[in-house]
Amino acid sequence: MGVYDISLQNPIVILQNSPKINLDRLIKKLNPKKIITDGSNYKNYVNYWKTTCKKQKTPFYDTKKNGAFIIKK
Repeated sequence: MGVYDISLQNPIVILQNSPKINLDRLIKKLNPKKIITDGSNYKNYVNYWKTTCKKQKTPFYDTKKNGAFIIKK
């Protein structure tokens, strides 16, 4: 159903296997630090998510296009 009733501080959201989500709603609810997609997602989904992130001013990273994303602590 896509109801996100959780509270996190600066989450990083990783989208895999082409989930059917409302990214606008997820961004408004979670306010993620970054959205990351991997190579398992459909190309048209990734393009749509990238556009959504740009409109919402949320950083977006596509590992299929840009390579591995390394999180440093």
